[in-house]
Amino acid sequence: MESIDSHTKSTKALTPEHANVKLPISEKIGYSFTDMAGNLLYVTITSYILYFYTDVFEISVAGAGMILLIARVVDAISAPIWGSIVDHTHTKWGQSRPFFLWLAIPFAIATFLAFTAPNLHGTAKLIYAGVTYILAAGVIYTGVQTPITAILPSLTSDPAERISANTWRMAGGSIGAFITSSFALPLIAFFGKGNDKVGFMWLTALFGIIGIAMLFYAFTHLKERTVAITKPIPFKDSLKATVGNKPWFILVISFVIYWIAQSDRNGIAVYYAKYNLGNEQLTSIFNGVGILGLFATICIPLIVRVTNKTITMLIGLAIGAFGQIMVFLRVIILR
Repeated sequence: MESIDSHTKSTKALTPEHANVKLPISEKIGYSFTDMAGNLLYVTITSYILYFYTDVFEISVAGAGMILLIARVVDAISAPIWGSIVDHTHTKWGQSRPFFLWLAIPFAIATFLAFTAPNLHGTAKLIYAGVTYILAAGVIYTGVQTPITAILPSLTSDPAERISANTWRMAGGSIGAFITSSFALPLIAFFGKGNDKVGFMWLTALFGIIGIAMLFYAFTHLKERTVAITKPIPFKDSLKATVGNKPWFILVISFVIYWIAQSDRNGIAVYYAKYNLGNEQLTSIFNGVGILGLFATICIPLIVRVTNKTITMLIGLAIGAFGQIMVFLRVIILR
């Protein structure tokens, strides 16, 4: 969810170059790589971690569910904290860009460890799974995702260029999600040769290296053009600003409901394919259809020009809701 200007109220002094800059293709590619790298690893986690826990690491369903629940609570707490950290960061590289450098390797390592199944038992196994999952899918991923959204206003103040850059970013995210959704299980089978523990480790190692390279590219090619030091709002004042802010609450509730449905679909797809259709490899086909969303992403600048950002978002939510209903009806029909 994009949070442009939601973290800071600043007294930015912008140069004419910043106000009118047209972003080069290399910079837009770099911005697309941020979400592509994030989704390459994060969608792997959201789509397959529950399956990994129950069918590979042999954690009980109740234990796995508790880990995911605790992680979401931690994630909800860490999100505003990361926003405050980014707001108060000032380096020679900029405010948001350094986090791509600092967190790329920790994110890849944490994801790799989350899909590693050491010879542990009982409580020790639950603790290991919980800590690695919370780090990978919660704390560190949020630390990567927050500057991805926060950096956009610093790239350019041209509204059309911001929409274009954000379209590149979302397209990159769609491609990253498509790669992991479509090729994760075949690659696990290829690397593991029947041993899913080995397959998951090799898969996340491969995706981690690619993700690191993409985030490093983004770090070296993106440019924050703000020339004055921003003045961040204190964290407590940011919380006060949400009181009585109905549009903010509507947006939050809308995205929470949407992502709950989306996460549920991604998490159970492999179970549905394996136990209802008898072949977990069919998950790649189900999830691979999501690449069609890339075409919708490409159309966003045109839709915004014809309508506006609010209507564009409502159209997207309506299409998403329709798709979730279709998934439900498909399950009912095939039962």
